Amino acid sequence: MVSCCPYSLLQTPVTRILNNSLVLVAVTLLICLSSAFTFNLGQKHEKFCAVETDRAADSATALYARSKGRQDGGRQQPAAAAQNPAAHNPRLGKTIPRLVVFDLDFTVWRPEMYELAGAPFTRTEDGRVFDRAWEEVRPFPDVRAVLERISTSAEFAGCEVAAASRTDRVAWAQECLRLLDAHGGGGRMADVFRYKEIYPGTKTRHFERLRAVSGVDYEDMLFFDDW
Repeated sequence: MVSCCPYSLLQTPVTRILNNSLVLVAVTLLICLSSAFTFNLGQKHEKFCAVETDRAADSATALYARSKGRQDGGRQQPAAAAQNPAAHNPRLGKTIPRLVVFDLDFTVWRPEMYELAGAPFTRTEDGRVFDRAWEEVRPFPDVRAVLERISTSAEFAGCEVAAASRTDRVAWAQECLRLLDAHGGGGRMADVFRYKEIYPGTKTRHFERLRAVSGVDYEDMLFFDDW
C-alpha cells in the first residue's frame, strides 16, 4: 500500500535549509535592486528639476527678448550689439529685463492671503512661516531658485525685482515678505523685492507706480502672474 504525505514531510532538514537560504537571497537581491532603482530615480529627478529651472529662466528671457524686438518695430540694433549679440548676456545672447515683477498670491506663494486666518504670523527655526491658525504660507518650489538667480547671477546684474499685488490683506503680505527666506544664499524676500506695490486696485496702477519709482520703462519689464 502506498501512503501519501505532505510534501513538507518529504523534505530533509538540509533541503529545508537550502530552500530557506534561496528565498532569503532572492529577497535580499530584490531589496538591493529596489534601493538602487529608487536612488537612480532620485538623482534623475534632481537633475531634471535643475534643468527645468534653467530652461524656464532661459525661456522667460528669450520671450522677453522677442517681445522687445516686436516693440522696437524691427529697428536696427546699435553697431556694438550687431557685432556682439551677446553683449548684454554672454551666456544667452539675449537682452535681460531691467525689472522683473511678480504677483504674490498663487505666483510666489500659496494659499492666497484671503484664504488665511491672518496675523500674527510665526516663523519657525527652519524658516517656515505659519499664520495664527498654523496654516503654512508656502513658496512655490522654483521661486527661491529664480530669486537667487536674479539676485546673485552676473548675467542679471542691474536687474531688480518688484512685487505687484492687488490683495486687500496688505499688512499680511508685507509681513510674509519680511519672514520668508528669499533663497539659500540668505536674506528675506522683503530684501530681494526692491519695489513693493501691494494694495487693492488695478495692475495698471501698480505698473504706473513701478515705472515712476524705478525709472524703468514698460518695455524693459518682465511680469509674472497666475492669470
